[in-house]
Amino acid sequence: DLHDDPEPAFSLKLLLAGPSMAGKSSMLRALMRKDKTLTTPDERTIGLEIERLVLTDPSGRAVGGIVFLAYDAGGHDEYMEIHQTFFTDNTLYVLVWNLAPRPAEGQDMAALTAQMVEEQAAWATLIQTCAPGSKVLLVGSHADEVEGGEAEVERRCRDMAERVHAELAKYRAAQQTELDRLSSMPSLDAAVTDRQAQLRKVLSNPLRLSTEAIAVSSAKSPDGTQHPGLDTLEAAMVAAAFDKEAFPSFGSTQPGTYSQIHQ
Repeated sequence: DLHDDPEPAFSLKLLLAGPSMAGKSSMLRALMRKDKTLTTPDERTIGLEIERLVLTDPSGRAVGGIVFLAYDAGGHDEYMEIHQTFFTDNTLYVLVWNLAPRPAEGQDMAALTAQMVEEQAAWATLIQTCAPGSKVLLVGSHADEVEGGEAEVERRCRDMAERVHAELAKYRAAQQTELDRLSSMPSLDAAVTDRQAQLRKVLSNPLRLSTEAIAVSSAKSPDGTQHPGLDTLEAAMVAAAFDKEAFPSFGSTQPGTYSQIHQ
């Protein structure tokens, strides 16, 4: 009987997004406390991989922990169209970039940073288009490789967060301009009406992108301990899951069979 033993269900879909080699798979391995966390270029994600991640709820609301069904999306450009299928509502998104990139030959750091901002903004706008109003955490990886110490890490995180938010604001302004133009047209065909509806839906549900970025490293220290940023990320993920505006059905009572399937 599907109605036997109803109990709260603390499970949530998690999607890791960002460019190729940003550190998404390594970060997921670190969160899962695997012995080997760092991935090599040969181990980069092809297409999409799905893992089960369980995080402890320190407050005790989720006694058995929170189950995240983690979708690790390969960051190659050719995969972005495929990934749109998995960009759905009721999903917590973690948007990752590399805090310590190495410029290509002949490329300066300013140009590389601008490129990374453009990439993050592209992923964010794609999420917003497919799943308006989604909750997104911004995470910088490879924090241990940044020259200049913690102050430089904090500066890069702050800079990325501010610039991605600025790009999203420009995108929203362009969408509003397009909606105003369409609304002023004397006669509307079905395609225009559909586009108006899409724009209204997106504009009325702005992306819940974190105002601050979290810096992490998936590499273990010589004594085997994890980077403290991972604890910060875990806490942010748990807090996000309990955000009732973003995930109103999280923790709601479900049939016992439902909980068993998601264990």
